[in-house]
Amino acid sequence: MTEREVHWPYKPGYDLETDNIRLEMYRLLNQFLAEDTLSSLMENDDWLVHAMDIVGHLFTAECQRILIQASVVARIKDDNEEESRLKIGAFETTCGTLVSDISRPYESSPLCLREACNKIIHALRFHYDIETIHGREIIRPTVYLYGVRGKKEWKVTLNIIDFIKHFINNVT
Repeated sequence: MTEREVHWPYKPGYDLETDNIRLEMYRLLNQFLAEDTLSSLMENDDWLVHAMDIVGHLFTAECQRILIQASVVARIKDDNEEESRLKIGAFETTCGTLVSDISRPYESSPLCLREACNKIIHALRFHYDIETIHGREIIRPTVYLYGVRGKKEWKVTLNIIDFIKHFINNVT
């Protein structure tokens, strides 16, 4: 086989198309915002309830896929750009909280966008904030991530709306 070098139009590295990731952020935002409306519509529509019972599990799969994809793109851009907006604005992009050791849950720190991306990539578990409205469980725009660093288990409380806002303003 012959190896062929691909020449990107700008500089070496990955060709990161930001329009696609913006679309994913838009989908993620609408996915969470649609929860209330779907709950209201299902209140009097058994067919919609049945349909959502069949496809409802896709909510979490899509949420995880988009968060992981976006985080990888953000980290690649941040690591490859010399004057990255993520590194410059890291402390101004709070999108949640981090508990570095869940055996001490009251010791938390603000979660900047770069660290949120790191935690999304390395999370072992994703949990969702659930509220019951109209007799149906609604997924709220907060995701809880759990993972391990060294011997300590950590927990992140990720505010999806803030994550999307800071992602769009700093990455794309």
